[in-house]
Parts: sequence; C-alpha cells; structure tokens
Amino acid sequence: MDGVYGMSTYTVEELDEIADEYLGRLDDPMNTDDPKWIRRREKRIRKLARQKE
Repeated sequence: MDGVYGMSTYTVEELDEIADEYLGRLDDPMNTDDPKWIRRREKRIRKLARQKE
C-alpha cells in the first residue's frame, strides 16, 4: 500500500499537480477542510512523488 490510496498509478508530474491543488485550497475562502489535514495530505502525495522519481 502506498499510503495514499489509488495514487500509485499517477505520474510524478500528476502527483505534483495534485499536491499543488491541495495547497491552493488553503487560500480558498470557501474551503471548509481543516488546514492541517490539507497540508498532511499534500505532504503524503509529494512523498509518494519523490519515491517514484
């Protein structure tokens, strides 16, 4: 298990784009997600991307 369910099929570039989207949510005033959760998710996705390099 890669720790981020279903993300192992994405390329490094796609994973970085997804992580960037999560960071973009932090600045969105309509965002209702916990900022800690968003950052934690973003870091897990970036870690997976680095492992795939």
